[in-house]
Amino acid sequence: KQTLLVEHRIQQAMRLSLVTGGLSVVVLYVFAEPLMQLMYGTSEATIFVKVMAPFFLFYYFQGPLQAVLQALDLAKAAMTNSLIGAAVKIVCIFALATQPSLGIMGAALAVAINTVLVTLLHFATIIKVVSYSIYPLEYVKACLSITIAGVAGYVSFHYSFIMLPLPIRTLASITVTAIVYLLLLIIFQLVKREELAHIPAIGAFFAKKNRK
Repeated sequence: KQTLLVEHRIQQAMRLSLVTGGLSVVVLYVFAEPLMQLMYGTSEATIFVKVMAPFFLFYYFQGPLQAVLQALDLAKAAMTNSLIGAAVKIVCIFALATQPSLGIMGAALAVAINTVLVTLLHFATIIKVVSYSIYPLEYVKACLSITIAGVAGYVSFHYSFIMLPLPIRTLASITVTAIVYLLLLIIFQLVKREELAHIPAIGAFFAKKNRK
């Protein structure tokens, strides 16, 4: 029973990391240019944000996986995985950033490689100790949600709100993206009502629904 409970909690953590990370990825990828323009007054670094955004979905998995390792008394393994990732990142920085064709993009790719590698090492360490079942359909649904929300955000920004000032246009488009994404998560049952009840802004509404 304890093993089943641990597996259930890991799956829950991974699913919630996937859906929260998915929204961040789609917002950073679709709205990289206006966000950079609004925050820094230039959009020159847009390409770096777009390249790194998809990889950082792994970063959202990394935190829960590291917490699981510590809970399983495998903190030493977690540290080893992080050290391996850091070593590989340094090697990649030297190998990629020194290439004239890549330049600073090489450093960005090295950081992305480090994130993916450490996350995969954490996951590999966990499945050696705890049985874990992967449900591909959940990940397919998440990818569909990310894609559809991204398209909705792109259309909103480039067509629907084209006449608005950039700050309002960006905020309105991100809001549309978030709403579409949340609706898709509910439709695909990637997020349960009882889990939505813990969200501060909308939690009260779903808490009432659950009581009914």
